[in-house]
Amino acid sequence: MKWVFKTISFSLVLALLIGGIALAFPIGTVVAATLADTTPPPTYGKQSLEQAKNSHPGIERAYKLEKKVLERQAKILVRGDKIIGKAEEIISKLKGNGKDTSVLEAALTQFKKDVVKAGKVHDKVAGLLTTHAGFDQNGKVVDAFQAKQTLVSARDNLKEFRTILKNSMGDVRKAIKNFRKDNQASNPQS
Repeated sequence: MKWVFKTISFSLVLALLIGGIALAFPIGTVVAATLADTTPPPTYGKQSLEQAKNSHPGIERAYKLEKKVLERQAKILVRGDKIIGKAEEIISKLKGNGKDTSVLEAALTQFKKDVVKAGKVHDKVAGLLTTHAGFDQNGKVVDAFQAKQTLVSARDNLKEFRTILKNSMGDVRKAIKNFRKDNQASNPQS
């Protein structure tokens, strides 16, 4: 028991000693100017202090990222149209073989509606990022508050797009699974 108290007290004293030394001898560079000194303050890196205040690299990076996500979503919409075309072909072949495809047709109809809905959300995000409120033509922040509002609105709509298609694809997968299950039960040759 004594060794526990010794260890704790030793650790506490050591921590206080290190903290006291850190406060007494700060680490870093201090630059002070006299009243008569007219030289500008030193620059840190390649930017002056004023440039650093007006710089918003995180916001600009988020803007570029959201534009890339928007491009990926456009490709997803194109693929969605191709998937719909292929699904219609498969359903017509299954119908030709005498299969009951009503479950698949209902899922495909809902998927088409969801793709249209997601397309509208995508267009809304495209409008937000095209008008780029708070940003200039090069994607640099002009008004930080407006830029943040633009990014928040775009992000929320990008999430909505993803949620719409994710849920819709889940429903399509369930319909396909149910179709296969029903057809395996009625056709045990497989």
